[in-house]
Amino acid sequence: MKRIYAAVFIITFIISLCIFSSIFIDSFTTQMNEMLDAVTQASLMQDYSALHQNIAALEGYYNKSKPLLFLFLRHDYVYNTSIAISTIQPYSVLGSERDLATEVARAKAQI
Repeated sequence: MKRIYAAVFIITFIISLCIFSSIFIDSFTTQMNEMLDAVTQASLMQDYSALHQNIAALEGYYNKSKPLLFLFLRHDYVYNTSIAISTIQPYSVLGSERDLATEVARAKAQI
């Protein structure tokens, strides 16, 4: 009987972990896309102070979520996303709106 309880516990734990990971990854993807849209919008409006704040918020949210991402995703996906996000900051200056839009699109594709 103990084996049955152990098996039920393990199956319940695995199902719960799968549900949690699906919900977390879905909410992470939605939040990151909204933040990237805010970066694009600030760039189009040429509001560079808001652009820098949005990029800082984006990087902060990503760094806060990174440990769980390493738990649920393959490491190369997390590293590639980290690289895609880190390349946005250098293009947040006047005159590089097209390059910034390209980097944001690349980051969205990676996410």
